[in-house]
Amino acid sequence: MNAKRVSDALSELDTQYVQEALQYKGRSKALRWRKWGAAAACLVVVAALVLGGTSMFARESLPQLQPAAPAADAPDGMRKMMNYNGNRYVFLENGAAYSLSAQQLKAALGTLDYDIQADPQANGKKEFSTTFALGGTVYALADYDPAFRLAVEWEGNYYLCQRTGQTDNSPMDAAEYFAAARFPERIERVSIADHAGTEVLAEFPGGEISALIGELAQAQTAALAEEDYLAIARAQTEGESYQLLLDLNDGTTSSLYVLPSLQIAMIGDNRYALPDSFSEKFGDLFDGLTQDPLPAQ
Repeated sequence: MNAKRVSDALSELDTQYVQEALQYKGRSKALRWRKWGAAAACLVVVAALVLGGTSMFARESLPQLQPAAPAADAPDGMRKMMNYNGNRYVFLENGAAYSLSAQQLKAALGTLDYDIQADPQANGKKEFSTTFALGGTVYALADYDPAFRLAVEWEGNYYLCQRTGQTDNSPMDAAEYFAAARFPERIERVSIADHAGTEVLAEFPGGEISALIGELAQAQTAALAEEDYLAIARAQTEGESYQLLLDLNDGTTSSLYVLPSLQIAMIGDNRYALPDSFSEKFGDLFDGLTQDPLPAQ
């Protein structure tokens, strides 16, 4: 297996399974304290509101989105994804069902009519093609730009989908993507986790979140040569790749990968070259962080 294929295999794991499935399944004991911490924080806020009688919420408050039912793994392990408007979306939490109200939905955009699994070559890039929820209705969401998230209603359940790339495999513009997501406005907290996203290694300073998104928005599509793919694969297996967990103000989490030693970010399905200023501003946050290396491929 050559260097590019090694890196591609690892990145396929990143984008096809880790970002969606591990958000639901793999946070492990190391992340559970965050949920209890959030619950405790909510109690503090409620007590302050009752006693003080004033609002403490500076950011926009959105209806909380939590899975109503866990996802079932696809029998063949295929990524749960769909195409709309030239963009590729993955189903959040590996296809977990969410409770959505009529007020959270906008116009119906179309029906998922084409089965990618049945004919990948013919349907892989076709509009309204999918690997999951075939026959479902695609909706715009009241609180989101469709260029970031959509909803799908299928067999009485609602699913959330997040954009990860474009159907022609051309890279997304990082700045446009973050603008559609309304980052950093929607971000409540950023954590630095290990590559698999199963253990939080450090919390990103809250006052630096806007600066972080500003740096990431400057990232440009990386023009990678064979040796670059080899370097990325080596950095991933040697524990130099980190997952940034972006906790949003709707209760969900988005994520991306950074390899500070190589000035590389993985946003959705694409690799980007970070500006030199990223390491100058944030390199110290990653110094000294350790994680178990990935198995060599």
